[in-house]
Amino acid sequence: MGAHGTQRDETQPIKGRRPLSLTIMQWVYLLWIILGWLRFAAALQGKELILGLVSPGVQRYLIAAGLTWGLAGLPVLWGLMTRAGWTTEVDSHLSHPLPGGVLV
Repeated sequence: MGAHGTQRDETQPIKGRRPLSLTIMQWVYLLWIILGWLRFAAALQGKELILGLVSPGVQRYLIAAGLTWGLAGLPVLWGLMTRAGWTTEVDSHLSHPLPGGVLV
């Protein structure tokens, strides 16, 4: 019996604390997604200003890049929040992307 008179179901796994690297990664991806959606919205709202300063290709690039980053980060963030098994593999690849762990 526990302190409050309830007993833990022995068939359920015990969830430990999330590693700090995954917590930091979750916040980085959340910021990354937010910035992607902000870029997408700003490119749509500032269409006249952007087209007045640069070529139409730049505006299309800003829309596509914002939408891509906004959508691409969602599955990774979902995996981190639900503690999917592949997130530790993503963490190890992002922590040491090059041989020797050198970040460029």
